[in-house]
Amino acid sequence: MSTLEAYFQGKKDLFGGLAMERWEKDWESYLVLHIDFSLTKYMELTDLTGQLNLFLHRWEKIYGKDEAEKTASERLQGIILRASEQIGKQVVVLIDEYDAPLLDSNSDTALQQQLRNEMRKFFSPPQEVGAVSSLSLHHRHQQVQPTEHLQRTE
Repeated sequence: MSTLEAYFQGKKDLFGGLAMERWEKDWESYLVLHIDFSLTKYMELTDLTGQLNLFLHRWEKIYGKDEAEKTASERLQGIILRASEQIGKQVVVLIDEYDAPLLDSNSDTALQQQLRNEMRKFFSPPQEVGAVSSLSLHHRHQQVQPTEHLQRTE
């Protein structure tokens, strides 16, 4: 994930001698919002909501907060829009180990469904916000689509 973060931040010097250096001509720099779900264990829904709140609170201190934004998805959408306005370009959102909550809870199907629903709500708005340049979900060095693990399983 740090390689992707460096790429989106335009750190050309880190790619010296690699094919990436030759492929990329402009080396634009983007603001990267990095969410790493491996930072806690998810044994109940509040573990997920608490972790999301930590990420969001840190960014709200930097990019501002709108009291009308109540849900985690509304808050993320607001952060992305405000950050984009402040820097004058789109924002990149990198999500690392997005399936950690589901793996931690795989013996509890009810909890897994709650986590799946919460994550689905959280991930939906960023894909629809024009201020997002890239939404990238990663699991153990592989890029995946959000729908692969967050689909309904009723």
